Parts: sequence; C-alpha cells; structure tokens
Amino acid sequence: MRTRIIAVISAIGILAAASASALAREEAHCTGPCQRIRNLVLTEERVRSFGDYRAIAHPSLVSGDTVHIYGEPEDFGWHERNGTARFNVVADVELRSRDGRRVAGRSDPRPMTHEAAARPGKFFFSLSLIIRLPVGEYRLVLRLRDAVTGELVEKSFPFSIAARRLAPSARLQPERAPAKDDPPANGECKKYLPQLGKVIAVPCG
Repeated sequence: MRTRIIAVISAIGILAAASASALAREEAHCTGPCQRIRNLVLTEERVRSFGDYRAIAHPSLVSGDTVHIYGEPEDFGWHERNGTARFNVVADVELRSRDGRRVAGRSDPRPMTHEAAARPGKFFFSLSLIIRLPVGEYRLVLRLRDAVTGELVEKSFPFSIAARRLAPSARLQPERAPAKDDPPANGECKKYLPQLGKVIAVPCG
C-alpha cells in the first residue's frame, strides 16, 4: 500500500503555543535526543505558521484521510559554517500495525533543508501524509536523522482507521416523529376548494 508524503518547511511565524502538544505526548513514544526537539505532534490540519496548530492525541480516520505532523526542531539538525546556518534533516515515515509489523512507508526518505544567515528563532517543519489502510489500529513512526552528524530521533503516534466517518447528524438527539394531525413545519395546510376543483395551500390555524 502506498502513502503520499508532502514536506513543507517555513521559518516565518508567530508566538508558539507549547501547551497545545500535551495530549499528543501522553500516548506517543519518542527515542533518541527528543529533548532537543521542542514540539513534535500530530495536528488537525496542515500547519502554515509557527505555533498555530491544534494537536491531536489519537486520531480516528477513514482510509484516504490525511495525517499532519508538526515539528519545532529547536537546535536539532542545525549547523553553522562559513557564516551560514543550515538545517539539514532527513525524514522517514512508516506505518505499523498494532503488533509492530510494517504495513506501509516511503522507499525514499524525504530531505528537509533550509539556509539562513542565522538560525531562526521560530522555525518549524510540517509533513502531510495521505493514508490508505484497512480498518484497524496502527502507529505512525517518524524518524528524523541529522544528515551531518547522523543523530537520530524516532517518535511513534497511535491512530486508528474506521470503516466510515460518523455523520454530524448522527451525533444529534433524534427528533420526535410528527403526529398524524400535526401541521406541517412550514405553517401551511392543504384545503380542497370545490369551486376551484383543486387543493391549495392555506395558512394553518
């Protein structure tokens, strides 16, 4: 099965909302120098500005949905040389079943690079994946490798694939079935006029 991965990198943004990632950290697992990465979470939508996101802990999806990963690498992956700051990280994503078996992933890791005169204070990366999998429980495993030092961070996020999406109307309380003699909701009733020989709509009451 295939997944499509789109990488987006930006260094422009607003004040970070660090507390928004608390829920995602409860069920996700990270190995390696995770403390060097400020935030690494799943988000509801593709993030387009620094810190402007809503984190999710255990998304329930249907096959064909898109998953979004947001990261603030802090100093991970940054190196300075000859007066230029360079971010150089390779991202590798795979999907695993509940028992740890690999079920999908990229055959070619995704390089993420950026250069600036100085390391930006508000820098983030965003990855979006279209996931097509059967119904079940899975984990998304993200590996970030510093292309210069080889330092590796790995974090996994739980998610599930459902058979169908719950329609908004299904979450509402069922309405009372109208009684036989209830007037129509629009306030109009039907009346037969013998002089015209037809039924017309008239105000109820």
